[in-house]
Amino acid sequence: MIATGRPYRMSQQFYKELRLDTPIVNFNGAYLHHPTNTRYEGFRQNIALKTAHDVFDFAKTLDLNNIIAEVDESVYIWKNDQSVPQNMREADPRLIHYGAPSQLIQSDPTALMFSANNQQLATIKAQLDSAFAGVIEHRSWGKPYEYLELTKSGLNKAVALRQAASDLGFSMADVIAFGDADNDWEMLAEAGIGVAMGNADAETKRIANEITLSNEEDGIAAFLTANVLNK
Repeated sequence: MIATGRPYRMSQQFYKELRLDTPIVNFNGAYLHHPTNTRYEGFRQNIALKTAHDVFDFAKTLDLNNIIAEVDESVYIWKNDQSVPQNMREADPRLIHYGAPSQLIQSDPTALMFSANNQQLATIKAQLDSAFAGVIEHRSWGKPYEYLELTKSGLNKAVALRQAASDLGFSMADVIAFGDADNDWEMLAEAGIGVAMGNADAETKRIANEITLSNEEDGIAAFLTANVLNK
């Protein structure tokens, strides 16, 4: 199954290409659902609207390129520029709203996204930790996107994956998880086998049990072939 920080509209291409029939984790663990099974309950845990507006007010003090808010299936985008991922722009036009999210959203968002220059992200993370500790989580998107994704505190991929595994009759000890960035740390640590991709950062590799080839070298296929299919 797939566990990603991205919304479903940006991951459904891969879900369909892989012909999956499993739950999927979106928004770094804030949304667990099953695209082909409407009876699957899953969960969606949102940021309180008041908290979102507090974050928007705080964002005025930051040097941001863009702000995006995800509310149900709709996306609210501050600036329609090159910082917006192309496949986000390709969503149903009726679901895309341009303008300041702080003035547009009317209900609790599942996630907020901040776009900033890569060299500024560490500083912004520290500022968010100081201002919203215990209220929100924040994770970086992988390259090429310079985004921080904010979700409700206490959520991560491991939380949602643990629930999905239980729903399917497994424990986390049965799970092999692959990851390459900070939004994978909890998942890699809790899985029975946590595998860092060859392109992962040093801390991700330290947390993982194993390291495979990069995502451009079919690292997942190489690991599964050597350690599962040929066993």
